[in-house]
Amino acid sequence: MTAPLVIAFDYDATLTHTGRLSPEVTRALEQARAAGFGLVLVTGRQLWDLERVCPEARSLFDRMVAENGAVLIRGESSSLRLAERVDPRLAQALDARGLAVAEGEVLVATEARWLSVVEQEVARLGLDVRLVRNRASLMVLPASVSKASGLSHAVASLGVELAQVVAVGDAENDREMLEVAGLGIAVADAVEELKAVADRVLALPDGEGVVALLDELVAGRFG
Repeated sequence: MTAPLVIAFDYDATLTHTGRLSPEVTRALEQARAAGFGLVLVTGRQLWDLERVCPEARSLFDRMVAENGAVLIRGESSSLRLAERVDPRLAQALDARGLAVAEGEVLVATEARWLSVVEQEVARLGLDVRLVRNRASLMVLPASVSKASGLSHAVASLGVELAQVVAVGDAENDREMLEVAGLGIAVADAVEELKAVADRVLALPDGEGVVALLDELVAGRFG
């Protein structure tokens, strides 16, 4: 790849395994940004939930993409929906069938074990959506939305090409993001599906692996 200018990260099980960033990960992110790298966070979490566990997120990252590619956050106050919300009838139908459902600005989420039920209701309602698995979670998104599409919007707003992006993730929903980036990297404890398509698999898990990677990049040893 060309020299990387932007580093994009998933959040859970990539930057952290506890829900909160460790001091070591925070230090490595700050050093990478001070060295001139743009930092982008691309997460399946809703923005309010991300800021609940990572209140410093807006100051650490140049851009954030929430809801698995559906919402772009620029700076302290700018938030932009990148798609129309999933038809609210779906959440109502799933709730009526006894499923625990979370609705975001765009997505609908539930547990992955209810995949067949969600498929039934999507088909019954005739919705143009995609079902995206993230380990034990299942997200329903507009057909055009993915972490890849969200990352594309984020890096375009930074004036950078996707070929200049290193993307790091751990789960099924990170696959498209890794595939469109100049270099796709899986942490050591990523799901096998992601390891199979990654350009590189780190030797260490989640935040430990990310710290080692960022230290390489900042020191210019990456290649």
